[in-house]
Amino acid sequence: LSCKPDWPAPKLSAELISEEPRIVLFEDFLSKADCEDLMRLAMPDLQRSRVATGTETPSRTSHGTFLTGRKESEPVVLRVEEKIAQCLKKSEVLRFKSGHRKPLVKSEALQVVRYQKGEFYNEHYDNKAGNASHRAATFMIYLSDVEQGGATYFPRSSGRPGMSDDCNGMASSSHDVFKGKFWNGSHRSPPGLRIYPKQGRAVLFWSRLVTGNEDMASIHAAEAVVEGEKWIMTRWMREIE
Repeated sequence: LSCKPDWPAPKLSAELISEEPRIVLFEDFLSKADCEDLMRLAMPDLQRSRVATGTETPSRTSHGTFLTGRKESEPVVLRVEEKIAQCLKKSEVLRFKSGHRKPLVKSEALQVVRYQKGEFYNEHYDNKAGNASHRAATFMIYLSDVEQGGATYFPRSSGRPGMSDDCNGMASSSHDVFKGKFWNGSHRSPPGLRIYPKQGRAVLFWSRLVTGNEDMASIHAAEAVVEGEKWIMTRWMREIE
């Protein structure tokens, strides 16, 4: 596996793409080489995914593995750990309205998940049996592009800040067209938000409100892959009390 550094931390940008639930986007978080190394590292140990209670269900049809043991010391894994740690220090992550969110620290080992054609994960919350403190937030990295389908859908999201309901994903400037790729484009409230897989893209979203209660707007789904394969990496975070 490659051990060449590939990420100058100062260049990483963070953008708030949903206020309810709170979702922060990091474009170009990982290089193509690192993404491919992580997929190769995980491939031999993939097993049928289970839900938070530890059981297999028809609602989740992917395969995954946790990067534990010797894999935790692989150079590419150590780089990812450091990159996530740097992201969590950014003001865009900690800032919240007139104050700040509690700092986040890792709660569980990194997990790699593969969705093949037709595989999905129905709407769910990331917390284990409603324990909002254990998985207060989720850091998710898209390790691959997907030919069609495979979006992460937040049906209760307040939508991307600054976008209007009549955009329908189309605008005159290239910047607005880019924004539209996240936009559900329906005339209902809340509008919802779809984040499409893009190799190297990362998102951080909170499942816990500042009050300590579960954020009911954080419910989300991994929509079925129509063509190709979808690979992601997730890290669940807890808040420092």
